[in-house]
Amino acid sequence: MAKQRSKTVYSLTPQQEEELLFPVVERFLDGQKAGEIIDAIQAAFSLKLGRELVYKIVRSAVRKKLLHLCPPLDKGLSLRLTECFGKSEHKVHSVHVVNDRASTSKDNVPVRTAHLVLAKIRKIGQRRSAVHLGLGIGHSTLLFAQTLGALVRSDPTLPKLHLHALSPAFSTIDPLETPIGFYSYLAETYHGRTPFEGLFAEPLVSAGEDYEHMLRHRIVQRAFECKGDIDIIVSSMASSEDEHGYLRAYLDGYDTSGSLERLEERGWRGDVQLLPYGDGGAIELSEGTKAVTLFDLRELVQVARHADREVYLMSGPCSKCDVSKDEALLPLLQNPSLRIWSHLIVGLETAQTLLDKIAPASP
Repeated sequence: MAKQRSKTVYSLTPQQEEELLFPVVERFLDGQKAGEIIDAIQAAFSLKLGRELVYKIVRSAVRKKLLHLCPPLDKGLSLRLTECFGKSEHKVHSVHVVNDRASTSKDNVPVRTAHLVLAKIRKIGQRRSAVHLGLGIGHSTLLFAQTLGALVRSDPTLPKLHLHALSPAFSTIDPLETPIGFYSYLAETYHGRTPFEGLFAEPLVSAGEDYEHMLRHRIVQRAFECKGDIDIIVSSMASSEDEHGYLRAYLDGYDTSGSLERLEERGWRGDVQLLPYGDGGAIELSEGTKAVTLFDLRELVQVARHADREVYLMSGPCSKCDVSKDEALLPLLQNPSLRIWSHLIVGLETAQTLLDKIAPASP
């Protein structure tokens, strides 16, 4: 009697995908062709995969961070931008240009940032048993935390991590895009449970007495008392023109103090951790709304200048509408009082735009 041929399947149950993930990806990375992988899976599982399922399983592994694809840096552009904007009397501030040409992923800047921060964690770990990491709000920081979590989870050679929230959460932000949400990706490492210092406060309050009163709350005081321990800060930024920026979203939806109009009158260009700035520097309103964060912009400048501390600032297009942040980035490059970064990570298009706009012409 002739042996019955297996029926080709073109979709998998979640359980089947979980079971096939490792053998399919292992063989794919070993260089086997799709047909060879199909034959091996059929022999082991009595399941004949459609050819496209092989590639679907590999993509699933990438999506689940089981494969760590690290986009390369454009070393030439990185060096040119560092020479243009990174030199100061305190230390060299580095610009890292991610070579994302022809890439379909929007994760390249935060993924590369995670690898840069991992290298810094290793370096600090050579002299200390723990590293304190401060995380801000934002979709880019979410992607950063996902990637870093996958990289550090089971590595016994790394120092113990301590996490600090730079900003509170509020209702216009997806809970996953806040430091409390990020904690789930870094909560467990080889060293056990990761300590976490949250900033449990209102995200924005009235400037003046309300702000000072909030700082006297014991839970808030605890977070501020610990901020001097932070070795590495990771943050993203927003353009004042982007309706999805958290500060603009809050002011559009909740604020009745006239803060938005005051900011626009003062030349608001962008914000970092809900802290607005313009071409002339940080914008502070004596009336209206003020963000609650561990560090104001002047303090971030000091941290970025410090020999043993680092601020990694990610600047990519808006994750929701792809609006560029290039114009908002210019003051952070041109104004020394806004040099809040010691490492700036951008994509190829942003890097070229910056060179075209303000880099000095080559002789």
